Amino acid sequence: MTSILIVAVLGACDMNHTRCEDAELRRERSPDGKYTAITYHRACANNSAQYTWVNLMQENEGPLLKSETKPVLSLRGSYDIAAAWIDSQTIEITCAGLADQKAVLTQENSWKTVNVHYKAR
Repeated sequence: MTSILIVAVLGACDMNHTRCEDAELRRERSPDGKYTAITYHRACANNSAQYTWVNLMQENEGPLLKSETKPVLSLRGSYDIAAAWIDSQTIEITCAGLADQKAVLTQENSWKTVNVHYKAR
C-alpha cells in the first residue's frame, strides 16, 4: 500500500523544473587514447541555473563494454573552459571560474590513473 501511495504522489509531481540540457563544448582525447575529457555547459530549470562541467571518460576497448565517466569539475555559472592533456596521465583544466571558490561545486585532483591540474585564467 505504501509503495502505491509513493508512486501515485511521485507520478502527480511535475518534474519539468529538474530537467537539464547539456551543450557539449569539446572533447580532448589523451595521447594514449585511454581517456577523453569532455567539457560542456549545463542549463537546468529553464536556464535559471547554469553550470560548467568537465567529465573524464575512460575509453573501453571492447564494443560491448560501457565507457566509465566521472565528473572532475563542476562550477556554478557559465564560463569559458579549456582542457589540455600534458601527457597520457595528466590533464590541465583552465577556467576563470576557478578563482571564485563559491562557484566551485566539485573539484577532483585525480581519477583512476589521471592527475588533474587546475589553472584560473
